[in-house]
Amino acid sequence: VWNLFRGRIGGSSDVLDADSHKMSVTALDYRALLTRRRLYAGRGINANDSFEDGLLYWNDAGGLLELDDGQHSDRLKSGRITPDGVTGTTSITSDNFPASAGTTYRLSGSMRCVTNRSVTLRVDWKNGGGGTISSSSITITLTPETWERVDEDATAPVGTTQFALVFLTTGTAPATDLMWLDDAKLTTYPTLASRLRYDDFEQVDNAWDKITDTQ
Repeated sequence: VWNLFRGRIGGSSDVLDADSHKMSVTALDYRALLTRRRLYAGRGINANDSFEDGLLYWNDAGGLLELDDGQHSDRLKSGRITPDGVTGTTSITSDNFPASAGTTYRLSGSMRCVTNRSVTLRVDWKNGGGGTISSSSITITLTPETWERVDEDATAPVGTTQFALVFLTTGTAPATDLMWLDDAKLTTYPTLASRLRYDDFEQVDNAWDKITDTQ
């Protein structure tokens, strides 16, 4: 199931449960929504993006990664890392998964920390031998005890055959600075058919374009 998050003009309300995300949006018109449409969620290319299968496909460095079923932004679980307090970089890294050079992808994830730490969500583009060609990343300062979601679009460079996701913080985080990661994934960038303007156009065609996109 692909749920669309459309940038809103007015206020919105969300209802989330284990199976769905429902959003009520107040907006001026479809055109304003379409100019800021964003893919909110979907199945990641990388496996176990939301830690529902435990810690499978994820690795830690500079801290201890554990499964947390009491704190999550999506579904029922998340990955929590406790810094060791002595290493300069604390990170959670995924295994390598297939990617294609020249393809545009969307990197997204939800992050949380007990303090306002600066954190980075990154995708490392790799060649067939596992060497990193380059990286695309998002760095933000988290609001304490608050889940924050990020999204970034990036194109895999020439030579890419695989990728890995990395969630990290630098600066020797103390052991008290617990951090969480959830719904961390790489998805194929959506190609949508809807027009931004509908001049002298049949309303039924307008509607079907949008139905096609959301399906």
